[in-house]
Amino acid sequence: MTAALRARDAARPTDEHYAEAEANLTIVRRNWMPREDLPRGR
Repeated sequence: MTAALRARDAARPTDEHYAEAEANLTIVRRNWMPREDLPRGR
């Protein structure tokens, strides 16, 4: 069981990984529409 815990901890992202992802990652939301553009029911 300790080997699994160590493997999990080794795979955990570091602060450097988070900083790189924040700088380089593009999030794409497919078929997303802002609420203001949705048709109103009334």
